[in-house]
This record gives sequence, C-alpha cells and structure tokens, in this order.
Amino acid sequence: MANKENNPELTEILEKLSNVHYPSGPIRQSVERMKAHNCMQTNELEAIYHLVESHVPSLRMKTVLRYEKMLVSASDNAQLSLCKNHVAATCTNTKIGDNVNLMLAKIREMPPEWTLVQLTPHFNPKENVEIDPNKHYTNSLYISVFNCGTNQPKPFCVNIEAPRDSVTGSHVEFVNEIRSIISDNKSALTSTKVQTHFRGVPEKQNYFSKRQSLDDRLRILVRDLQNVYLKEWKCFMIGKYVNNDLEIKIQKRIKEFFKAEAPSFNLDEKTQSIVQYLVKGAQQLTLTEMRSAVQTLIPNSGANKTLQRNLGGFCRSLADELSLYEQKKHPLILIIDDSLDCFPWEMMDILVDVSVSRLPSLHLAYALFQEHKATIQNGFKIVQNPENGMYIVNPDLDLRNMQNRITSFYEYWLPSWQGVAGSKPTEEQFEKMLVSGDIFSYHGHGSGSHFFPLYKVERIRINAIVLLFGCGSTQLNIIGPQTEMFSTYQMYLIACSPCIVGMLWEVTDLDTDVLTTEFLSQWVPNSDKPHWKTLDKTQWKKGEKVDFSDKNLAVTSGNCIQEPELLKALSLAKKSHLLNFYLTRASCVARGIPVKIVK
Repeated sequence: MANKENNPELTEILEKLSNVHYPSGPIRQSVERMKAHNCMQTNELEAIYHLVESHVPSLRMKTVLRYEKMLVSASDNAQLSLCKNHVAATCTNTKIGDNVNLMLAKIREMPPEWTLVQLTPHFNPKENVEIDPNKHYTNSLYISVFNCGTNQPKPFCVNIEAPRDSVTGSHVEFVNEIRSIISDNKSALTSTKVQTHFRGVPEKQNYFSKRQSLDDRLRILVRDLQNVYLKEWKCFMIGKYVNNDLEIKIQKRIKEFFKAEAPSFNLDEKTQSIVQYLVKGAQQLTLTEMRSAVQTLIPNSGANKTLQRNLGGFCRSLADELSLYEQKKHPLILIIDDSLDCFPWEMMDILVDVSVSRLPSLHLAYALFQEHKATIQNGFKIVQNPENGMYIVNPDLDLRNMQNRITSFYEYWLPSWQGVAGSKPTEEQFEKMLVSGDIFSYHGHGSGSHFFPLYKVERIRINAIVLLFGCGSTQLNIIGPQTEMFSTYQMYLIACSPCIVGMLWEVTDLDTDVLTTEFLSQWVPNSDKPHWKTLDKTQWKKGEKVDFSDKNLAVTSGNCIQEPELLKALSLAKKSHLLNFYLTRASCVARGIPVKIVK
C-alpha cells in the first residue's frame, strides 16, 4: 500500500466523512487509517496522529461517557474514573496542525524513561464485508515509535509489509494460526476439565502430546512473528538505556560516522533515529536483516553502496564496543491494536528478557500517567505498602488443589494479606478489596466478573494493582461484526487501575499457581523467612495444604534476589523451570504502566 502522494479523490471523500461528528468506533477507525495511508509520504507526523486516533475509539468514548455520568452523580469528595480530557477525541473542526501539536505535547509530558511502540494494521476493506467469524487477516503494519520526554526525536513511523511465504510468495495468515492454537488449547483443556486424574498412562501421554504439539506451534509462531513479520524492524522493540550517557554517545558516534563516510549525505532526524535503533538492536539482527534495513535507509545508488556496506559493520562494532546487549533498559510500553492483541509479543527473543507492558492506546497511557503522576518516580508507579494486599481464592468452590496451594503460599510468604478462600464473595466484599488494597489478586475461573459485574467495576476508583490469574482473564473477545473487541481489563483501566496482569487464553491450574507464586515471591519482599524459591514444594505441587513454617521442611540453598519492578519480576517468573507449558508462560501479560515497589 505504498503511496507517493495524496490521492485527491480519496482526500475529498475523507474530508466529507470528517464532517460526521461522533461516528461509530469501527467507522472512525477505518477513516483514520485511510487518512494515515493517504498522507504518510507527504506528512508523516500527521499520518502518525491519524494512526494514534484509530486505536480503540469506542473504548475512549466509553471512558468519556463514564466520566460524564460520574461527574453528574458524584459527591464533592468522590474519586472519578479516567479523566475524559485525556482520552477524548478532538472536534473534527480543529485544525490538523493543532491536533498534531497536542499529541506531541502529550509525548513530551510523559516520563522521559518511557518508550512507546505502536503497532497499527493497515486498513483492509475486506474486513468490512467479511461474514465468516473464523476468517481473519494478517495485514501490513505501521510501527510508530514515541520517545517520551523533552529534547527527544520526533515520533517516526515505518511500514511493514504483510508476511509472505519465502517459497510461494503467498500471504501467511498468522492471525488464523494464533486463533487456531487458542481454540485447540481450549478444546484440549475442556476435554479433561471434569477429571481429577488420568484413567491410565495412554490417556496421560495423549494429553501431554497434544499440549506439547500446541507449545511447538506457538513457539514457531513467535519465531515467525519476529523473523517473518517484523524482520529487521524488531529492533524498535528496545527501551531507553538506564545509563542515558549511552544514548548520547551512540547519537554522537552516528553523526561522526556519517561525517567521515558521507559528508554530503543528508542525515535527517528520522534516519538518525533509525540508525540508533539499528545500533541498539544489532546483536538481535541477522546479517540479512541488517542489510535490508540499511538498504531501506540509504538509496541504492553507486555512490552509496560503500556507505551501505560500512554502515552495517559500524552498527555491529559499536554495539559490541559499548556492550549494549548487557546494558539495563527502561521498560517498554507496546501500544497494540485490538486485532493484534492475541499475539504473545512479549515472548519474542528481543523482548523476553526485558520489562514490557501493553496498552491499547497512546491516549490511555497518557491518561494513566496523569491519574497517577503524583506517585510516579523515574517512570514507575510506586507501591509503598505491598503488605496491604487482598485476595480471592477458589470462589467457585471447584478448585480445591489450587486453593490449597495458593493459601499455603499466602500464609507463608504474605501473611499480612487478607482475603476470601473457598467461599463465594459478596459484591460488597469484592468491591471493598478492589478499593482498599494496594494489590488485589484473584484466583479462580475467568476474571471474577460473575461475582462483581463489570459495569460496577467501571463505576469505582481502583488504585490497586490488579492480578487476575484465571483462564482468559484479560483476553479480548470478538463480540460481533463492526464492533470493537471487549475485555475485562478495559473496565479496570477506566477505573484507573495502573496495571492489570492476566491471561490471554485458557491455562492449567498447577502451571498458573507456579507462575503466580514465582512472580509474587520475586516481586513482593519478605526478608523474615527463607525465600519461597528455596522451599521443597513436592507435596505442594500435588495439591496438598502445606505449612511451610514447619522447621522440618527441607530448604535448598540458593541466592534469591528480589525484583521490585513488576514487569521484570513477571518476566523472570515466566522463565521458571517449574513451569510445564510454554502456553502458560506466553499467556500471562501485563497491561498498564510500569510499577515498582519502594519501601
């Protein structure tokens, strides 16, 4: 869909459509993406603005309406939901230049530690007329990069073509494959749901064979996401270095290189920014990917061939010289379109070792920043009282083994936390836990919305970190044609929760319990006892209630370092050797802004 200049006929149609105030979300989404396509080559910043506006317009409108309703009915001291001023779309009569400047102002105002990377699919007219609910499209992408803070390069955008088979040249439908994996995984788990034990060795082998096959399919898909879909532009998935001097040194060396190698070359800001990411990601790129990126940046003329060849070598040598792969990085926030949210982007090689969260819109990232900026330090929402935790465990009364495991953990590692286990909470109890705790953790089926309706979630103010360890607890659901997808986590965002951790699809209870306890023990400190990781959990894994305070229980040696950053602790927990299935590791994601415990 490359275009060299604005299409006059399309421009005229889009201008007429702009006169429609408050169109439906999907219509506005399509119009904004067509506008972006129409001006990408002539005014990139304007195109980026349209791409930003195309993300979740219905959810943003819902946030505005919820704020207005609360404003009318709230008392003087009531705490409101996300402020409408931070997410509302501007009037269609506003000049486009003013809209772009407002977007840039938001980026400058957000913490300088943040990097936002936005993934937006191209407009595809086929999706508007598709009637098969099982038919999905893997479209070309625009990847936009926003370096927050002042004195930063302007946002830039790169086009990524839809993936094609290297042999046949036909389109590869990754979305169909991930939907198939999710469906097959659900079928495999549902077929054994009512069983507490396998009826024999063949049945057990068959089950694990199916799960292993699904794990293998997902690993292949993740590999193809980074190598076939994103290719060289996966290098944009890198946050800023904690040592800011490294960023400055890289910029300086890039300028020196071009001055020495090609004094007449026009090194504009976008080219310099992309070269900087090529340096930062050089150790993650193959020679072919580096060559392709360089050829995209440098026109392939005779005078530039030497520059192309030398630039790739320069990026690699500078990355090695500065040992960039070993340098600590600030968290990365992925702004992911709903149609791409089903992919476990966090499992890509370039992201698996770093702190990364996801949000559906730049505006929602800005809104969360505004709501919590009084408690944000160095880019992190600070949690000062992690002992003030609340939990709900096994409210449906049918996961006894899970209840034994989780309550054993809480009684040992987090004895100050309060909650309900093995009984159905009332709506009043559920609400009280959400609004009074610094951390809220749910362990049961789904997201718990059958105990506390979502329309009530969005009506309260939630400052707690919300952990939903249930099957598909933060999964986006397709609810119909020409309708935005819906998920539980969206209501928690509207209620101002700074970060929600949950699952993209169905998971098993043992693996989820292992992931939960590995994560919480890594993140929430308890210096008074031997670390959870050092305990003998043989009986615990069998679903038995274990008193870990018993002095006779075996304790293994080992140096366990606490990780106060939520996103990093989650990343470390997902690498635990105790987890059986790759699908469980990939399912767990964080949605929101970076969070850190500081006592």
